[in-house]
Amino acid sequence: MKVWGVSVRKQELRYFKICKWQGWRLANKAKNGIRRPSNFELLGHAFVPTSKKGEKGKYQLVVKESSWQSLKRKLKAATKKTKPYSFDLRLAKIKEVYIGWVNKTD
Repeated sequence: MKVWGVSVRKQELRYFKICKWQGWRLANKAKNGIRRPSNFELLGHAFVPTSKKGEKGKYQLVVKESSWQSLKRKLKAATKKTKPYSFDLRLAKIKEVYIGWVNKTD
């Protein structure tokens, strides 16, 4: 498989050559390295192949299922009818959850 017009083996050789030149130590080889987009997850997002006809080798960014479920759980907790919140407070809680999810950095 070729990514960015260069074979994966050539990419790996370049990567390790740069690491050696920079003097970097690879602390965790499972986390560091070159991998296919379909096997790559980052900050609650992942890549999936597009399903359009004639678009082989193209990917789109999607939210992982676990991150989506976490957002839904937090929104349900903020909007429960049994909570004695005013309408304005409910909107503030929803905004807090949404902004925290959009700006998520962990």
